[in-house]
Amino acid sequence: MNAIDLRMLRNAEYLQYMKDFAGIINLNDPASLQIVAKLTAFTEKTGELEDLFKKAQANDRTRIIMQLDERRDNAINGIAAFL
Repeated sequence: MNAIDLRMLRNAEYLQYMKDFAGIINLNDPASLQIVAKLTAFTEKTGELEDLFKKAQANDRTRIIMQLDERRDNAINGIAAFL
């Protein structure tokens, strides 16, 4: 988690990162790591975050704005890579 700047992620990217992180922990036997309670709390909070994100996506304007944001970011990244 130290190799990525979590503040730079968009909501959907952040949510996916958290879900992937929990999945990796689940694959490595949380009981032997003695983190079952913490993982359960983390998973619950991730679920709450996902519910909030889904509510935010309900508006059509939000979806359009997110698509435009992605196009803008891709254009900026393309220009930066070209230069």
